[in-house]
Order: sequence, then structure tokens, then C-alpha cells
Amino acid sequence: MGTRSYRAVTLLGIYRPGSAVVTSELFDDLQLVLAAVESPDCDLIVVRDLNIHADVLSDADALQLSDILGDHRLRQHVREPTHDRGLTLDLLMITPTDNAPTSLVSDLQVSDHSVTFYKPVNKPSIKLKTYTSRQWSKFDISQFECELATSELATTDSNDVDYLFQLYDTTIRMLLDKHAKSHENK
Repeated sequence: MGTRSYRAVTLLGIYRPGSAVVTSELFDDLQLVLAAVESPDCDLIVVRDLNIHADVLSDADALQLSDILGDHRLRQHVREPTHDRGLTLDLLMITPTDNAPTSLVSDLQVSDHSVTFYKPVNKPSIKLKTYTSRQWSKFDISQFECELATSELATTDSNDVDYLFQLYDTTIRMLLDKHAKSHENK
């Protein structure tokens, strides 16, 4: 029997218009938002268009963004240009995970930005839990009670506790299997 194992994920989408001036308020707000949504029990994925030249290491805004990402254990995963001027403006930032994604940038020529697709390297394995249920909708209580009343369980004179427990278990299971069939589900 297996179990499903999931890790919670918070997905945060951020957009900053390229026409807007980068201010310290942007970085302060980003710090506040990241601090509000991060959790040790949850992976954090931040995506979208910050319109900050993340690939230009000499850019002061890119350096400040990189520092903030480091403060929140986020890694930027897009490694190729996402803008028609050859810059990386659309980002994928993720907390460390065993399932880091690969990115694919595709220029559909409908915008000055390319479309960025993300694909996990390894699909997480899903472990299914099997359980048994009964068809209670088909259960006829009157028939069940009649058969129970005439069963050995109802008519025995034994005082042997072990025997009575065994008889109870087998009788009830047999009658339930007859009147409310069980089946396994995943």
C-alpha cells in the first residue's frame, strides 16, 4: 500500500511595467511580500516580468534583486534572453528543491517579450493509497437483520469469549460481504 506525498507550493506572479522607474520602494515591497509568503513547509515559486536586467551583473538593480533573492533562498533559473533586445527580463525564481525546472524560451513574435515555459526536471512520484469501501447504497438493512437473527452468532449458547469474538467477526464480515460488497479503491 502506498501513500500520496505532496509538498505545498506558493506561486507568486509579479509584474513591474518597464516604463516605471525602478525605486527602492520596489525592493522594499518585494522584501515584504517574500517575507509574508515564505514558509519552511512550502516551496516558493516567483515568476513573471520584473523588467530588471537580471543578466547584467554590473546593473545596480540586478545586484539588489540578486541580494534579495539570496536573502530568501531563491534561485533564478532563466538563463537566456526573454526580450527582443537580448535581455533576460522574465524570471523564474524558486527556493532550492530536488526538482529544479528547466526553462524554454520561445519567441512567438506577438510581444517584445518571449514566452517562457517551465518544466520540472523530475516528475514527483505519486504513491497511491489503496482503501476498501462498501456499496452501502445497495445495503438492505431488513435482510441483514433477518439473516443476523438466524445466524449462529444470535443462536449460540457459548460463554467462550474468544470463540464469541471470532464468531462475531466472521458472521458480520460474511453478512456485510453479502449485502454490501466491498471493493478496493486507489
